[in-house]
Amino acid sequence: MANMRGVVGGLLAMLAFLAGGMAQDALAAASQAPLPASESGKWEKVVDVDPVPEATKLAAEFDKAASEIRRESESKLDELRQATVAKLKAVQDKFTKEARLDEALAVRDRIWQALELKADPGLLRSGPQDIGKIWYFEVVGNRLSSVWGSGVYTTDSSLAAAAVHAGVVEPGKKAVIKVTILPGQAAYTASEKNGVRSLEWADWHTSFRLERTPF
Repeated sequence: MANMRGVVGGLLAMLAFLAGGMAQDALAAASQAPLPASESGKWEKVVDVDPVPEATKLAAEFDKAASEIRRESESKLDELRQATVAKLKAVQDKFTKEARLDEALAVRDRIWQALELKADPGLLRSGPQDIGKIWYFEVVGNRLSSVWGSGVYTTDSSLAAAAVHAGVVEPGKKAVIKVTILPGQAAYTASEKNGVRSLEWADWHTSFRLERTPF
């Protein structure tokens, strides 16, 4: 009897194993089966339908108008900043000529405050919410990091290397540069300038442009 139970047990285990394998095969076949076709015989593409298209359109119009207002506001703010800094620079130059170096350094600090000067972040990592903003950074130029674009760069490009490529700072030299955040481009071209070879890239969500400053 003991032998018979052993044989029966073995047969049951084999049947369970086979049933499990058949189930797995069926699941695999189902996962690989093509989606049902429409009556026309073409595969149908599932498209998400906006339940409130009117509200979505109004929200998009608001976002566009708000972005334009922010850009205009940022531009006016930078005009005021530039005018103030020019006056401060004249005062600094006056103190420097008079060898009043402590006063000249104090005025320089006021210039940095007016510019809201920032340290080099390496990569800007800005997004569409930053389009139109103007920032000032102190960077040391280098040729060794990656850059995508020419004149207008992707926001994941090295700021210091892009500054050398754009000709607003020399390698190994320190400078204050102006950065304007721009909309993304459909494509970014490659080029070699000032010892930096930039790379091409397809569309990207946000860009930046660089300008030299007198500081």
